[in-house]
Amino acid sequence: MNETKNLKLKDALKQAAQEHRALWHFNISNLEQLRAIVLAAVGHAPIMIGVSEGERNFIGLKQCVYLVKAFREEFEIPLFLNADHSKTVESAKAAFEAGFDSAHIDLSGTPYEKNLEGTREVVEYIKSKN
Repeated sequence: MNETKNLKLKDALKQAAQEHRALWHFNISNLEQLRAIVLAAVGHAPIMIGVSEGERNFIGLKQCVYLVKAFREEFEIPLFLNADHSKTVESAKAAFEAGFDSAHIDLSGTPYEKNLEGTREVVEYIKSKN
């Protein structure tokens, strides 16, 4: 059994920074991509699986969570699920509530003050839950 399978994202990021390396992040849009990434990651994990807002709508929030959980358990490796490029505060919050490990808020299409306000809201929301 891989001793890092229960690794938390915060600890994986801290460990990667200490070792001067990046945490791999791959976006998926279907099961075949997820399976290929996981198979390639065995022995090289931890990795992050990113799912954009469009893919989350297509695959389903809970389905994304359970697919990653199933691969995490089957291969006993640390996989983290990231809600990549959430275009609204509500979308980022919904992904986190569904079980995503992290949420990337992308409000670049809004004025700076709205972007900052929305980003702060998501950060505070996740901090309050995690």
